[in-house]
Amino acid sequence: MKTVKLGCGFWLLWTILTLVGFGASLYWVEVGESPYLGAKAGLIGGLAIGTCQAIALRPLVPRFWVWIMINALVWVILGISDIGAIGWIAPRTGSLAVRLIYGLVYGSITGLFLGGCQWVGLRMEMRQQAPALFAWLVGNGVIWSVALAVGWLVGGWLRAFSNLFLGEVLGLVMTWAIVAGLSGWWLVWCINVKSGDQAALAISIDQNS
Repeated sequence: MKTVKLGCGFWLLWTILTLVGFGASLYWVEVGESPYLGAKAGLIGGLAIGTCQAIALRPLVPRFWVWIMINALVWVILGISDIGAIGWIAPRTGSLAVRLIYGLVYGSITGLFLGGCQWVGLRMEMRQQAPALFAWLVGNGVIWSVALAVGWLVGGWLRAFSNLFLGEVLGLVMTWAIVAGLSGWWLVWCINVKSGDQAALAISIDQNS
């Protein structure tokens, strides 16, 4: 058994690497309006995000490729669906009210689906130390719902103010910043509560399992 300390260091690494993954994905994926970003954008974006997050997860998930493949698969499925690769999509409407509503709805769907698939990967690798399914699902659903709604609102306002599509890109940067920060904090909290050592922010995992 090996004791791995999860705290601010892990949270900061997770947050930074998630943002790096999104930034790297923009080299290949051009932010566009719905519904023009599909499976290809989802695959590239999912691989970029998943790879960067897997670096932070190495102490917890020895077979890091599991996390990468799960994230890529989720974003491909979303890309094929009517939702699209939502993490790289800007709404076509300029109405802030519509952006808010659809951001909350699509964000919650994305968070629940992504969170559920990610939980399967964590469960495969961490066994009993994996976060509780319900808590991880609810947390991801809320995080993505809030993040996408805020990002789309900010993007819409910046685009209207500047008359530049760059405003939409900055809005999505905000979305991913919120997702990165809150999901990292939620992962730390869920795992340490499950381990019964929240005060010490430590978990024990069996790397030989």
